[in-house]
Amino acid sequence: MIFLQLIAFKKVNLIKKYSFLYLAAACLYLFPAVIYAGGTDLSGPEYPTRQYVNDAWALRGQGDYPKVYETVDECIKKFEAQADILASRLITFHPRSEREKYIVMHDVAVCYFIKAESLRGEAREFKKQNNAQQEKEKLAEAVAALKILIERYPYSEGFDERGWYWSVKEKAERVICQIEGGDCELSFPPGEVPTKITLHDPGTEFPVDYDQYGSFSGRGTKDYQYTINDPIGLARAVGEAIFPNTSSVKFDPEFIKVKNSLYKLDHWELTNKRDLNTSFYKWTQAPEPNGTKLFYIANALEKSGLYQHAVKAYYAILVHFPREYSWTYWHTPWYIGKAAMYRIKYLLNSNPDLGLKLEGASIILENGFDHDIRNDVFIVDPGKLVKTSFVQTMFFSKKGKEKNARRLQDVTQTKGKGKVKLVQYRSGDWQLFVDDKPFMVRGITYTPTKVGEAPDDGSLQNWTFQDTNNNGLIDGPYDSWVDKNNNDIQDKDEKVVGDFKLMKDMGVNVIRLYFQPFEWNKELFRQMYEDYGIYLVLGDFLGKYALGSGAKWADGTDYDNEEHKKNMIASVTKMVNEYKEEPYILMWLLGNENLYGFGCNADKKPESFFKFCNEAARVIKELDPYNRPVAIASGDTLHLDMFAKFCPDIDIFGTNSYRGKHGFLDIWEDVSRITNRPAMITEYGAPAFGRGYSLEEGECFQAEYHRNCWLDMENNSAGSGVGNVLGGFAFEWLDEWWKAYEPTYHDWHRLSAGPFLDGYFYEEWFGLSGQGNGQNSPFQRNLRKVYYVYKDLWNSSLND
Repeated sequence: MIFLQLIAFKKVNLIKKYSFLYLAAACLYLFPAVIYAGGTDLSGPEYPTRQYVNDAWALRGQGDYPKVYETVDECIKKFEAQADILASRLITFHPRSEREKYIVMHDVAVCYFIKAESLRGEAREFKKQNNAQQEKEKLAEAVAALKILIERYPYSEGFDERGWYWSVKEKAERVICQIEGGDCELSFPPGEVPTKITLHDPGTEFPVDYDQYGSFSGRGTKDYQYTINDPIGLARAVGEAIFPNTSSVKFDPEFIKVKNSLYKLDHWELTNKRDLNTSFYKWTQAPEPNGTKLFYIANALEKSGLYQHAVKAYYAILVHFPREYSWTYWHTPWYIGKAAMYRIKYLLNSNPDLGLKLEGASIILENGFDHDIRNDVFIVDPGKLVKTSFVQTMFFSKKGKEKNARRLQDVTQTKGKGKVKLVQYRSGDWQLFVDDKPFMVRGITYTPTKVGEAPDDGSLQNWTFQDTNNNGLIDGPYDSWVDKNNNDIQDKDEKVVGDFKLMKDMGVNVIRLYFQPFEWNKELFRQMYEDYGIYLVLGDFLGKYALGSGAKWADGTDYDNEEHKKNMIASVTKMVNEYKEEPYILMWLLGNENLYGFGCNADKKPESFFKFCNEAARVIKELDPYNRPVAIASGDTLHLDMFAKFCPDIDIFGTNSYRGKHGFLDIWEDVSRITNRPAMITEYGAPAFGRGYSLEEGECFQAEYHRNCWLDMENNSAGSGVGNVLGGFAFEWLDEWWKAYEPTYHDWHRLSAGPFLDGYFYEEWFGLSGQGNGQNSPFQRNLRKVYYVYKDLWNSSLND
């Protein structure tokens, strides 16, 4: 999701070339869905239209318009008749599982779209030359091409390599509207009427004493099992809809009202709807494995505020189905028992009035860092829900911050010899020090993109030099102002303040940036550091998106290719040599979710990738006289075991992770157990939008998400919890409007599944600040609730 100016630099089109599959790992734990059938490789000789599309996108990115037209026209001429036959069979969008059957139709439609976009590109060039006649002619040709695809291929879809599909017709209509100067603003979808669950049978016990109704064996081993001896008594104790009680719900008056209509509904579609009542009853009847059913029953109960019954449902998973798995949107395994265990911990910590703690629970998954479920080994102990004393209940403060449980003493190792050091204590805790003072990374992804700029047409500017109003000040850092009353007007009391000042007031102490693709403004970074105390973590993409390797995008970086490796080492060397004496450099960063592939083959060759990462880390340490820490930006915990084995010279395991509002679950334990190194979240966040919810509710969810994620990090930093967390980088400072393709509109289209308010990603709504109606970009800031949450959390942590 991060630092997309790299694409502008390479002039690569967004829809085909911006590839950040950040959610694949998030969904491992939170939101399984139907098996994803659309990510199949359709590039082989049996799909000849694919090559035309790939070549056309690449040529458009290079601005070679004559060759674009030659390529798309040849594709259209060869395959148009076949595409028309396929289109005639559809009266709506086909199922994802049938995409291969219709790939020719999709590709022909996309060729028309690429042609239109290239004509728009030519029109922009003529506009710069003040050639109005040629501009008008090119735009007319573009509209004509778009109208053809709208009429003939209304159910065609393009595939965005970030993991989602886009309606070619819908995009074409938006482009025509923009060209013809119509009212293209999108109206927000109507809100949904929320309902909540009213339990008919809450059960007789909380917590349930499972020892009364059965027997445990093999606790803490791969042979764990719970045997029910008294199913009737257990059903009575757990209550409605919790295994093994599958019958009492049938006598629930609310269920009786809706049971005859449930068969018409899709239980997965209901998962993220606000009608929790219907969702609950539908899931009790869903044709899914018991553990999966229980998880979503518990999820509906949790959303309804029925925390006791939710805890009972989640705990029933630990007891009966701790090994159960399901599949995510990207067909990666999702381990239900582990997810349920951390939901319980979250609910008990967030609701101390429940007076319980989960004691002794553990699900260790051996061989669980790949996608092969056949080699998984579960070591299970469901633990026990036990009553807590008043003192234990107050262990968490009103803010949910855990009080330090350990004294930090007896340093066992120190890394770094300059102002930045990593320290490990005898207890296993890790801590970062700057100028001999503890330093928690309170980071932000800072990319203040102006509305209307986009990487797909090369218009995205280098923000570190951007001075739109020509007043001698860099726009975002120094010239922004806060629209306090959200009226999209700079009132007299809304003075210019600048993002650097706003971030300092919020408590930010570091931003994250990559060495590629621009030449950055070092003087600006010195001012950021000297005047605002904000450091910089500087990274190299290490061949992701084919950056730095010299590879073509279509081929991608090959981590076994000696020429590619030589080029990447040269890039890393250049980065360190240019920045090693800069006082604002906090640490070095390698890669950005390379294991998800896209422009590189790290997904296919993870061992080669990690070995090369270690080689790059060794080069950095040889060049950096201050031996600053080196971190990786991985993709969740995918192949964590390989990282531990092949990257001994990388000091910090950093990762981009989007696991939901409940925090990061077992990341800290896994990193500690597998690597014995500190952990840092290099990217996390949530959109401030959800269909069926008001903008106010969207902001509240985003604020809650960030708050919980930060507290999870803080509660596992040195002296607390696992004790290995160094901090993290919130994504992101400012909404970027180009991510759903049209950079002049603030889109609310669903892009892919995610653990958010309505279950979807809205890429253009991740900012801690919005840009209002866009008319005052790049200066206007509409600070969301999450900004003030961080201002409270991060400034109070300075005084703890």
